[in-house]
This record gives sequence, C-alpha cells and structure tokens, in this order.
Amino acid sequence: MSIRDRLFRALAVLWTIFTVVWLGVITAMILSKPEFSLGLGLIRTHGLAGLWVTVPSIALGIAGLLLLMARRTIGTRLLLLYSVVWSITLVPGMLSELPAIVRHPLAYCTSRTCTPWVIKVAITGAFALSAIWYARQAYRQVHRG
Repeated sequence: MSIRDRLFRALAVLWTIFTVVWLGVITAMILSKPEFSLGLGLIRTHGLAGLWVTVPSIALGIAGLLLLMARRTIGTRLLLLYSVVWSITLVPGMLSELPAIVRHPLAYCTSRTCTPWVIKVAITGAFALSAIWYARQAYRQVHRG
C-alpha cells in the first residue's frame, strides 16, 4: 500500500471513529433527555425514536472498523455502507440552504448562518470522501481475489 493510500486510509478511519463517538454522544443525550429532537439531514425524530438511528449506525461503524482492522474484506464494505448512508442522509439538508446563499450571499453570511452551512458542507464532504476511499478499497479487494 502506498503512502498516499495509507494517509487516506488513516483519515477515513479517523473520520469514522470521530463520527461513531459523536453518534455515541448523541445517543447519551437522547437517553438523558427523552424529549431530545434529532435533526440530521433527512432524519427528523423526537424522543427515544432517535435511538433507531444512532444505535444501528454506531453498531455498523464499530463492526466495520473492527473487521477492517482484522483485515476482513467485509469491514471495508460495511464502512462503505456507513459512509454512503450518511452522505446521502446529509446532502439534502446541506443543499436546502443553497438557494438562499445563491440569491443573497452577503446577507446570508452576515446573518451568522454561513458558518453552520460551511460545517454541514465539511461534514457531508468528509463522509463522501470516506465513501470514495472505502469504495476504491472494496473495488480493489473484489478484483484482487
């Protein structure tokens, strides 16, 4: 594996670890505050229903990471699924604000809504880049053996 591949793998794995921990924090918030409203892209839940989103995502991410570290090909595929699902889930929320930005870019950013949008773009982009890396690895695994 080249240095570039190792770097991209490290970044994708670190992103996945960060997001699994982040989902764990959200899970703890849902459990401690049952009226918690979860709004992540397409996902809008209220109360304990949010656990139907966070717990399976955490399980998928952890299983994928453990299997990737154990050099099982299924680990890459699970992490590809994890990244693709979250990319698809977050894109509509990010794009929904795009018309306002295009119509009034200066007013949009001065109203303090620009920074959250940039963060949404960064998070969605990180999931998409991870998905691309995991897809490349899964493709290589299929064609290698």
